[in-house]
Amino acid sequence: MIQAYVIIAHSRDIYGPQAYGSDGSARGSIHPLSGKLIYTSERLLSIILEKKFHTYRIRPVPLRVNHEPSTRAQAEGETPPLWDASSQRTGSCQKRFTPWEEKRGRASQKQGLTKTSRRSIKKLNFTKEDRALGGVATIILAAGKGTRMKSDVVKVLHPILGLPMLSYPIAVSLEIKADKTIIVVGYQADQIKEKFKNPQIQFVLQKEQLGTGHAALQAVPFLKTFTGTALILCGDVPLVNAGTLREFVAAFEESPSVLSVLTTVAENPFGYGRILRSPEGWLEKIVEEKDASEKERSVREINTGIYCVRAPFLVEGLGEIGKDNAQGEYYLTDLVEIARKKGLRCSAHIVSDPVEVMGINTRVDLALANEVLRQAKSKDLMLSGVTMLDPRTTYVDQSVEVGKDTLLYPNCHLQGRTKIGERCVIEPNVKVSDSIIGNEVTLRSNSVITESKIEEGASIGPFSHLRPLSEVKTKAKIGNFVEVKKSVIGRGSKANHLTYLGDSIVGEEVNIGAGTITCNYDGFEKHPTIIGDGVFVGSNVELVAPVKVGNGSTIGAGSTITKDVPGGALAISRTKQKNIKGWSRTIKHRRKKTETGKG
Repeated sequence: MIQAYVIIAHSRDIYGPQAYGSDGSARGSIHPLSGKLIYTSERLLSIILEKKFHTYRIRPVPLRVNHEPSTRAQAEGETPPLWDASSQRTGSCQKRFTPWEEKRGRASQKQGLTKTSRRSIKKLNFTKEDRALGGVATIILAAGKGTRMKSDVVKVLHPILGLPMLSYPIAVSLEIKADKTIIVVGYQADQIKEKFKNPQIQFVLQKEQLGTGHAALQAVPFLKTFTGTALILCGDVPLVNAGTLREFVAAFEESPSVLSVLTTVAENPFGYGRILRSPEGWLEKIVEEKDASEKERSVREINTGIYCVRAPFLVEGLGEIGKDNAQGEYYLTDLVEIARKKGLRCSAHIVSDPVEVMGINTRVDLALANEVLRQAKSKDLMLSGVTMLDPRTTYVDQSVEVGKDTLLYPNCHLQGRTKIGERCVIEPNVKVSDSIIGNEVTLRSNSVITESKIEEGASIGPFSHLRPLSEVKTKAKIGNFVEVKKSVIGRGSKANHLTYLGDSIVGEEVNIGAGTITCNYDGFEKHPTIIGDGVFVGSNVELVAPVKVGNGSTIGAGSTITKDVPGGALAISRTKQKNIKGWSRTIKHRRKKTETGKG
């Protein structure tokens, strides 16, 4: 057993692990199949120093190498792989190799590094942590229309938990800190570009949708000088998480493969490409449903459409893909066969949960993905200190934030960029969209709040409607059947019931009586109403804008105010009351006369 620092390195010439002894002595380059040393230490070091590797990773491992191929492998004309492709972990292959013989170990130590070489290695600052030279470039395929969605809207713009479907793979790419995020668009390309204006992402157009291989080919201009890993994602696979992709990329970079596909085992694999492996676990072929034989269709391991590919191989291989298949399209999966013809290895990395890598093809799939994300969001909120009386019937969008000790009743809907403070109460049937709610706010049943701001301690509802650009200050109250539009309601002010306040500025400690209306629209333009601090507005008042009501003034019930009211004044606008005696007798006589005429 030899403790060694194994550098998993990949270049145009090398697709295998390289080894250095823990004492600094070199073991040379190890052939990925036979396990034999194929480069001297000095040759290997020169390649590293010249940075010709696409990627490299360094980690200390107990190295066991079998220099002799197995009897079965000799009979088949090949040698066993150094990595067990079925597990994607170096540790799982250790039982397959015998320890290095002592004499071979001593012979290899004679290939030790010179002092100059050792100094050069120190300058490279190799550590036990994973490192990457080339990095990761993400290519997201989002050019298709999605005909099975039966929609005029391109599939990747359909919302899932409040965000366009394409938002999720973009977010994952940015989360794993990909060096490039390239989105291949086609159908409704302009709408997609308009939705995602981010300097961190780049778009490339696929004018004709001729298959996944043709789509990936459009990204080649962005990869010509890139020597790292190309991570290919699908715009309609929104549930895959960053942790899974990090593990996938790490396993790929540690393997001798030029291509790896993310797979899963499906209960019903119909419609998906099948994964065909060699006896040793290497990926041999991906067969599409329409091109598969009966035996191949019985395979349940399926292609998720997510790949890791060495960028130089991807650029070269895409130019060799043909369209000799049932669909007459350029399949990205044909890269596997191209790699085999070149004598290069491909692998497959299994994801245990098929739901995480499910593709969205129909509205049924869309609903399932939405439910998966909704449950995950609810769990995250509850673990962060939010109480949900019934998580199954509470609907919170992905981008919503909720503070601790807030209580969410069943059937409340929090949408968009909404932020809810701490210690709030959100009662049943409340809908809040793109709004900011302060601490200790109560939103009573059946209220609708859109693009508004509510400050600490305020109370809204029941049956209130806050339209866009409304602002309710601290401890103000908006009661039942009150509508507020593009208005500011001052600190401690109250509009308890049956009121419309539009294009208004209401000061502090104002009382708005029942039935009050700001008449803000003259048929052509909207006009403002300004009400000062401490004003008392009686019931059934009409404020005909533009109008100003001064601080501390009072407006009598039933008044129609068309002129400004000075501060501290009483404003009454009523017609003179007139009582007509004997009116009831007159009414009775008219009714009797009418009934006689009918007879």
